[in-house]
Amino acid sequence: MLRMWLGTGLVVAILATAVYVQTLRLNHVQEQRDSAQAQARDAKETIAELHGLQRAHDEQRAALAAQTQDLERELNQRLSQIRSLQDANEALRGWAVSPLPPLVVRMRQRPAITGAEAYREHLRDTGSLPPAGEQSEDPRGPEPAGGDH
Repeated sequence: MLRMWLGTGLVVAILATAVYVQTLRLNHVQEQRDSAQAQARDAKETIAELHGLQRAHDEQRAALAAQTQDLERELNQRLSQIRSLQDANEALRGWAVSPLPPLVVRMRQRPAITGAEAYREHLRDTGSLPPAGEQSEDPRGPEPAGGDH
């Protein structure tokens, strides 16, 4: 009888151990499932956020394209207006096509300056400008008064 009780106890202990091991495995699998679900949820949120950013960037890009078109249209209108004003005013047309004064040409021909020493060298090698208040020789003469059409 003792053997039967020992045998039954051993079977119960083995079954209890098997149930415990299965319970541990089930808990581990549930934790993995919960972790995977949390990662999937985070990934979906990130994807939704990225889609929102993409839509916002697309809207900004469209707004910039519209603004660029407006600016180009305005620029073309102003250039057209300048051309028509130049064509309408003989004095302005003559002044606009005349060459720039030598001092202005010289100012526009400066080399690329890459640092303080290069700037000092450039200043030392260039001729001086006339003192303030002195008139330089300007082959174009004074700018014509505007408003003459």
